[in-house]
Amino acid sequence: MMRIIECVPNVSEGRRAEVLDRFVRLLQAQPGVLLLDYHADSDHNRTVFTMIGDGPALLSAMLALYDLAVELIDMRQHRGEHPRAGAVDVCPFVPIAGVTMEDCVALARELGRQVAERFQIPVFLYAHAATREDRRELPNIRKGEFEGWFEKIKDPNWKPDFGPDRVHPTAGITVIGARPPLIAYNVNLGTADLAVADRIARAVRFSSGGFRNVQARGMKLEARQQVQVSMNLLDFRQTPIHRVFEVIRAEAERFGVPVVGSEIVGLVPLEAIVQAADFYLRLENFSVDQVLEWRIQQALAERPAPPAAPSPPTPGPRPRALRRVLMSLVTRAVEARLEDADILEWLRRFRWPDAQVHCPHCGSAQVRAYRSPSRRRVVVTYRCRSCRRRFNDKTGTVFAQTRLPMARWFAAALLIELGAGRRSLQRYLGVDRATARRMWNGLTRDARLRQAIIRSMADLLT
Repeated sequence: MMRIIECVPNVSEGRRAEVLDRFVRLLQAQPGVLLLDYHADSDHNRTVFTMIGDGPALLSAMLALYDLAVELIDMRQHRGEHPRAGAVDVCPFVPIAGVTMEDCVALARELGRQVAERFQIPVFLYAHAATREDRRELPNIRKGEFEGWFEKIKDPNWKPDFGPDRVHPTAGITVIGARPPLIAYNVNLGTADLAVADRIARAVRFSSGGFRNVQARGMKLEARQQVQVSMNLLDFRQTPIHRVFEVIRAEAERFGVPVVGSEIVGLVPLEAIVQAADFYLRLENFSVDQVLEWRIQQALAERPAPPAAPSPPTPGPRPRALRRVLMSLVTRAVEARLEDADILEWLRRFRWPDAQVHCPHCGSAQVRAYRSPSRRRVVVTYRCRSCRRRFNDKTGTVFAQTRLPMARWFAAALLIELGAGRRSLQRYLGVDRATARRMWNGLTRDARLRQAIIRSMADLLT
């Protein structure tokens, strides 16, 4: 059986595209490691990477990640909404297949030992790898954050598990551990009042009397002028996503505040999504075995492999040439088939699935459309009756950054999925360097929007 471990390092950088690009290229080049996803958040100034591999491969990849983080991140200059204590803030290992939690604990401790020796960073073990009960919970260790750790580390109770008894001047401390799968889940509220998010976070987190398996805190999203209840769901089987969401929605209603959206950071188990579908659709006797893609995957895994038949190599085009042809065809097909009006209609459904438009500035639903779509102007313009600011369908999205046709943005999303960088966008989309950079930065940071574009492409092109 294949041995698969998931590793989810959280790096204290979510704004500088050139730095994120170096991290991504580094991890993609690691032998035996597959980078599945990364989620960068500029408000949090933080990026979550998700990768899989076996123990030795992940150990090597994480040491390379720490090396680059120490080089590129200076915590003295770091500012962001998410609490953090180090350049590589936390690095958990998660058993997926063919390994036990004990294997992940051993891997976490070996990584901690080597990080401390190579980089002189204090290392604290948490969750199942913790050496003390008061270090099992990540918030306990991170309390005080980077700035407070210079005093905190002088306390004998906070002697590191590995490394020196002093904070690294630029990289801070790091927390390494082993845990079951968790879901990083955030709910965005239509208000800029942080006190509301704090009150709701206290209602759902375990430390304040809420759900047993929930860690939560309120955060401010400066770019959107909204607040967020940011959470870790430690056991989705005991405390499913929909249960937490419904309590947050009910609590928000008490304050007269709408829930304007939610997001999953990183990857999520299929079972958790099935739970939500089961609840909201009121399905009877439904199970994950009824999911088409899951059954196909299971059938392919159980099917015996056919005997390999030797065949002489046949000449063909080089992989790089095929990639160039594919990217060129994708660009032409998307720009030829998609109309801005269709894309804008899709964007409205994506942003406001309940057909209730919310102001992106203050979150209010008291909105009036004062210019309707026409042949000359397909963008609908609105005015908020609460904050009296005007906005349109694109305001607050990456599409507001340029005057390019929307179809070109959709082509860019597909090209990025095929591995295109900024130079490739410039070449195939016929845009200048600055525009290519803005498109690449916007679509790679907003992974939720990019994935929604990919999923919708088949419907829009037919």
